[in-house]
Amino acid sequence: MDFKTLGQKLKEYRRQHFPSEGLRAVAEKIPIHFVYLHRIETGLFKPSQKMLDKLCQAYNLSNEEKFELYSLNNPLPEFLQQLSSQDFKQFTNIYFRSHKKDDEKNPENRIHGTDDPKPSE
Repeated sequence: MDFKTLGQKLKEYRRQHFPSEGLRAVAEKIPIHFVYLHRIETGLFKPSQKMLDKLCQAYNLSNEEKFELYSLNNPLPEFLQQLSSQDFKQFTNIYFRSHKKDDEKNPENRIHGTDDPKPSE
């Protein structure tokens, strides 16, 4: 799966919320390793649900912005897309709860089974 669009959006939000700071400085605030953040932003890594939560919180994103990112990370089936357009607030609560459980059950969704993999030195 191609995660470049997700990474580009995350990079855009990082630059909006931290316009005068570089990637390394922002990564330290989150806190995650800057190489990991760079690899997410370039589409090389898929962030776990927990990591995406951290990034959304650090960038102070609205529910609509979060939903966009989560949809890019885990595309929605058609019936859920219809539900999301009918009652956004209810849908986001259901969606976020279900994906948090899914991430806990499937550690392979996480990079190296952690939220902050360290590059080999």
